[in-house]
Amino acid sequence: MSPQKVVPLWRPNMDPASNTDGIGDSSFHGDVQPQSRILVVTGQAERFMELPVQADIVSTALEAQANVLTYAYTAVFIDAALPGNQSGYRLVMELRRQRMLTMPIFIMVEHALRSDKQLALQRGANGLITKNRRALLKALEGKTDDEVFAPSQDPRWLPAVIAIARNFLASEAERIVRKKLDALRARTNTDISAEALVLEVSDVLDDEEDRLDFIRKARRALK
Repeated sequence: MSPQKVVPLWRPNMDPASNTDGIGDSSFHGDVQPQSRILVVTGQAERFMELPVQADIVSTALEAQANVLTYAYTAVFIDAALPGNQSGYRLVMELRRQRMLTMPIFIMVEHALRSDKQLALQRGANGLITKNRRALLKALEGKTDDEVFAPSQDPRWLPAVIAIARNFLASEAERIVRKKLDALRARTNTDISAEALVLEVSDVLDDEEDRLDFIRKARRALK
């Protein structure tokens, strides 16, 4: 099959190199066109069945690199964690550096932190989306994914939970607590209570005494 002409669907100000705020706008402008061809690099192909565009789905970095040499893609979507401990972030860097690709590339993640967005942009991606069919289609339609790009404001009590967690989770405390918070938001779509987050974080602790001690100290600090 002969390569198709790439139809630019993204705005000029979306060039990652021109981004200055550390986050950027991950969507590109345009409607989903049936003649569009996209590449999806993931070990979970079942999440991206029956897309309204022609989609090539591969699972490895080598397959992705071979495909971009063969076909002209409208956009590329890459899972942050690929089979065989391959890094989607590294693949983005290799595609940008070796092939001089200019089409939009999106990193896909389960749940995103602000640091994940910054890393995606630093590696050459145009943005970050959640790893599912809905988010991919929203990106193709030029819409942002609110769950990733417009998270609700951090609750006032979050620093207290992080501070208590540091006594039990060492240097990884803030990242773990924020990932738990994002996971709760994704599941409930409602305001998260401090108690719910404390219980989620306590599940990370293996020792039962540590778990109870963490819950007790967190509840005391949040009164």
